[in-house]
Amino acid sequence: MNSQQTIRRIDLTSGMVTRAAGTGNQLQIQTGVPALQADLRNVIAAWADGAGNLFFTDFNGHRVCKIDAAGLLTRAHGARGWVEVAQVLFLAVE
Repeated sequence: MNSQQTIRRIDLTSGMVTRAAGTGNQLQIQTGVPALQADLRNVIAAWADGAGNLFFTDFNGHRVCKIDAAGLLTRAHGARGWVEVAQVLFLAVE
């Protein structure tokens, strides 16, 4: 299992680390599927919002993906280029 093909979640209360997404296979990122059953590729950064959503960058696909609180993986933004993804990242930390 390659660490760039999985996303892990840390429970800040218990310190427990669990897999939040990815099978460990390096394939094109699938969307519209449960995050734990999705193949990921070159995940570079991940962050969470206050609503329980987890966002991450898909380096090869030039997009930002979202895992909602129910565990469904969807495309949040992008697929047109890095300028667009950089704008989303800037807004996420602003």
